[in-house]
Amino acid sequence: MSTHDPGSDPASRGNEELRIQLLGGFRVVLGERVIEESEWRLRKAAGLLKLLALSERLQLHREQALELLWPDSEPRAAVNNLHGTLHALRRILRSDCQFVWLRLHGDVLSLGPVDRVWVDVRAFEAACIRTRGARDPAPYHAALQLYTGELLPADRYEDWAASRREQVHDKYLTLLVDLARLHEARQELRAAIEALRRVVASERSHEEAHTGLMRLYALSGQRHQALRQYGQMKDAMRRELDAEPEAESERLYRDIRSGLYPPRDSRSSIDPEDPTGPGLQHNLPVPLTSFIGREREIADVGHLLATTRLLTLIGTGGCGKTRLALEVARGSIPEYADGVWLVELAGLSDPHMVPGAVAGVLGITEDSGRGLMDALAHALRARKTLLVLDNCEHLLDACAHLAQTLLGSCPGVQILATSREALGASGELHWRVPSLAVPPAGTLPLADRLGEYGSVRLFVERAQHREPALDLSEDRDMQAVAEICRQLDGIPLAIELATARIPVLSVRQIAERLDDSLGLLTGGGRVAMPRHRTLRGALDWSYALLNEPERQLFAGLSVFAGGWTLEAAEPVGCAAAAGGPRSEDALELLSRLVDRSLVQVEVGQGPWIRYRLLESVRQYARERLEEGGGMEAARRAHARFFVVLAEEAEPELTGPQQAEWLARLEVEHDNARAALAQSLAVGEVEVGARLVAALWRFWWVHGHLSEGREWLGRVLASPCEIPDRVRARALRGASVLAWAQTDYEKAVPLMEQSIALFREVEDADGTANALSNLGTILSSRGDYEGARRRQEEGLDLNRALGNKRGLSLSLANLGDTASYLGDHQAARQYWEETLPLDRELGDLHGVAITVNNLGLLARDVGDLDQARARIDEAVGLFRPLSARSALAQALEGLADVHAHRC
Repeated sequence: MSTHDPGSDPASRGNEELRIQLLGGFRVVLGERVIEESEWRLRKAAGLLKLLALSERLQLHREQALELLWPDSEPRAAVNNLHGTLHALRRILRSDCQFVWLRLHGDVLSLGPVDRVWVDVRAFEAACIRTRGARDPAPYHAALQLYTGELLPADRYEDWAASRREQVHDKYLTLLVDLARLHEARQELRAAIEALRRVVASERSHEEAHTGLMRLYALSGQRHQALRQYGQMKDAMRRELDAEPEAESERLYRDIRSGLYPPRDSRSSIDPEDPTGPGLQHNLPVPLTSFIGREREIADVGHLLATTRLLTLIGTGGCGKTRLALEVARGSIPEYADGVWLVELAGLSDPHMVPGAVAGVLGITEDSGRGLMDALAHALRARKTLLVLDNCEHLLDACAHLAQTLLGSCPGVQILATSREALGASGELHWRVPSLAVPPAGTLPLADRLGEYGSVRLFVERAQHREPALDLSEDRDMQAVAEICRQLDGIPLAIELATARIPVLSVRQIAERLDDSLGLLTGGGRVAMPRHRTLRGALDWSYALLNEPERQLFAGLSVFAGGWTLEAAEPVGCAAAAGGPRSEDALELLSRLVDRSLVQVEVGQGPWIRYRLLESVRQYARERLEEGGGMEAARRAHARFFVVLAEEAEPELTGPQQAEWLARLEVEHDNARAALAQSLAVGEVEVGARLVAALWRFWWVHGHLSEGREWLGRVLASPCEIPDRVRARALRGASVLAWAQTDYEKAVPLMEQSIALFREVEDADGTANALSNLGTILSSRGDYEGARRRQEEGLDLNRALGNKRGLSLSLANLGDTASYLGDHQAARQYWEETLPLDRELGDLHGVAITVNNLGLLARDVGDLDQARARIDEAVGLFRPLSARSALAQALEGLADVHAHRC
């Protein structure tokens, strides 16, 4: 479709195509129309289509259909039923071009033509064939991507589906076993282990996979895990097959236990202490410090996680919920074939954004046929995965709804949540995270016994990390450490903050000052829970040790959501108070806050070093900001910064730096959300309008369609004044996102309003591009003549302006319309004129879509080698842009090309 805007759905390219999904569920797409579940009122019509889709060459003898669908009916009644079902199915498969997909020739029913019907089962089986003899994992992964779940799970008790379901599932398991062998031969042991884990997750009693895992664990030095795998195999076989392992499996077990296997010279260099190596799926952060004093808690939580599907760790801010959850999750990675995924929710303020946050972590995008929650449930239905939802307390209802939806429809999903209170979801088990063990009040134990307490061990380890020469050998020093830990109630965050004073204060001085601070706090606020008072006391004390510029910056940083860069801290964090710190001093002040453990440093999110406040610290800093009267100034500076950033990014999203800018906007998405929410809440709609007008392309490319439409809708519905040029840009964005969700009834008037405003403010570039967009929307709706008129008008305007960017857009969209009309030659000419323009502009997203279009066109005319080369190039371009929806469509096209070659 379009190289930059509407019309990029490859399923609609060229002649209309019928796509049938049978794996993981039943779904039918005809051209661009998703056939809704409500249209399948006659179950036999769906059954007939499923039978045809599973049959050889998409053909079925009439007698077979009668026998399979109406086995108990009289012959005459069965024939009448068949004719009625055929009529109903033809009505459901109605085509805008009046094409007949279902035919009855004599006694043979056929679906086709074959080259215009895509069935996922056929594509998967063809992809399996292409793996034979392959020495590279890529064909295996291409085939595995097509297996999205068991065949027709809703038809579990239909005899005609049962045998084929088993066959397809066996092919899936065989594919994984063969992939594991290939990885092992390539010395990629972690990847081999991951493949066999998926087998065991799908079929618990699969002896070959279990023994393969035993061997691989032993080869990689994980002897304990190898022996544990044998126990799991034995239990599963007894429970499911009432059988014992084969003698060969028993012998392998004995050899591993006795140390005879593997031979010493065949052992891998894989570190057995690193279960989170590159072959395993997760996004858990690498711990920068040791985890101390939680051995029993890890065991308890791990045990509970094995007995429930929704476990919430609850407790006060700073008690260590997140770190405990991460440690348990890290140790559980081998148990989840499809990964362990952390979803951080502290930066979200809108409950509607929770599904989007989960989808973003998992790389799942909504499509035109289902909402985001449904897309999540569909994508996770066949996966075995653990979701870690962190900081749920301000989004309880949304998290509970998400949990109940996913757990109710995805049997392999488990959720480990952290929150200050239980979610309140059905089936939830919650567990309160205790503080670290502290020495008892009154008579303290002898110094040599204090190491038995986790809080003391944590303090000593962190203190000596900050000051390696620190000497705590004297009893009085260790008694002071014990007193600090006791007064801080063993709260990990409070202890970490206390150790930040070590470079300038002795432990005895810390104990004295902390005691005074906590005494004052307790005397003034007895209604608060003790642990809250204790943590607030630690924070009060840390805050009291800051100088005034440090305090002002610390408070100002609380307006950020999801972290910030130094570039943002300079104008935003320093704006909280008149006469506050200067922007040029921000780096020095920020460094001091990092040294004092009030600000965390994050590395690894692109080329930028980012900073963040722990959530409990951020809330404390926000209170200080409000008390000091700096909230309004900081909030305005925050919104101003991110408006400027978004407007700087907007033109770059179609240029050679688009991948970097898209990635940066994704990282700053929480801040953009916060700026939007705040600006709309206080009536500064123009600020919100500038933001949404600049961000819509990012939302489109990265698949945040529903969220983008919601923000645009809220801005455009406001009665407040918005500059016409900004409103025109926002209307254009709202139309494109509506089009991307196939909501053409809303997309057309929105784009028409955009065009009218662009004309009114005499913005020729905006007018030309919006005209081209409108043409693509009309083309998607079937109004090809109307589409061509608008696109040609836009093309003429862009040629007159000499606007290469707009010219590329117009040519690309004219190619789309020609493709819709079946004029392959004209489509190719338009797209081949577009491609060098995109390359010259450095618009990799545009290049990728145009190349993909040419590949699909080559497929339609039978040039499969050219099709594969083109789409392969498109896939390679989409990946670094994180254009998930477009990448998924390109991969589907590639699979389709492979299917055509078989």
